[in-house]
Amino acid sequence: MNNIKLKRFTAYLIDLIIISLLITLLGQIKFLNPFESKYENVAKEYETYYEDKFSDSKSLSLTDLTEKKYLNLIHDLSYYSMSYTIIEITVIILYFTLFPLFFNGQTIGKKICKIKIVNNIENKKLSFINLLIRTILYPIWTSIILYTTLSNIILLLSVIFFKGIVYFYTNLIISIVFAIYSYIDVIMLFAKDKSLHDLISNTKVIECK
Repeated sequence: MNNIKLKRFTAYLIDLIIISLLITLLGQIKFLNPFESKYENVAKEYETYYEDKFSDSKSLSLTDLTEKKYLNLIHDLSYYSMSYTIIEITVIILYFTLFPLFFNGQTIGKKICKIKIVNNIENKKLSFINLLIRTILYPIWTSIILYTTLSNIILLLSVIFFKGIVYFYTNLIISIVFAIYSYIDVIMLFAKDKSLHDLISNTKVIECK
């Protein structure tokens, strides 16, 4: 791994820790997360239902996963976590867009690691649009899953407008498509020094002099 890749990876981890802390802290504010108690109730109901229905199953069939009760619980879990999702989307967009816009192409992580985002066109200033596109397509790692802010926004809309089997398949397709995109993005970065989100947003990351 060359120096710039190592710095990008380190900056990425620092930034993820910062935004995770911010999201968690804001999620504890009742005013910003009014459905927390309803979410906890549905989560308990889901846990009980899952243990009763699937605990002895060696494998789950599509019929099991598309049963009405199960679909309703899955939908309600997402619906009552909407406010938390909105907090997450807002924090990520503000952090990864405004910090680089006002602080010379740098987030806190990039500042520590002495790298910065610049416009891919020489002598052209980094714009809000460049950074916004880059941010919504920026892979975010949580547990073992990679997702993007764009997929979070689309999933948020799907839980508002869809229910039942339509929501199930919409959620499944969106999750798979953006997970594939995210892993391709990461692979390209390590294999070719240029990620998909850099190419699409017309940006690049360089070391500070």
